[in-house]
Amino acid sequence: MREVSKQGSWGTGNTILVGTNIIYIKLSDDKVEEGKILDFIDMKCGQGWEIQGFDNREVILQRKKLSK
Repeated sequence: MREVSKQGSWGTGNTILVGTNIIYIKLSDDKVEEGKILDFIDMKCGQGWEIQGFDNREVILQRKKLSK
């Protein structure tokens, strides 16, 4: 497992960790979101988040849009 980023558009200070078929988003010292990586496009990785795809093996995250 490797750390992808500590900061990004998904929120300041969130630590993103990627393992084999699993992504972890550390929201705080005692809270970690865990999600399974199912496909390379439109993967969900925790409540309210969506993985848009990979760019040179790095995860691109976007905040999931709520229904209007």
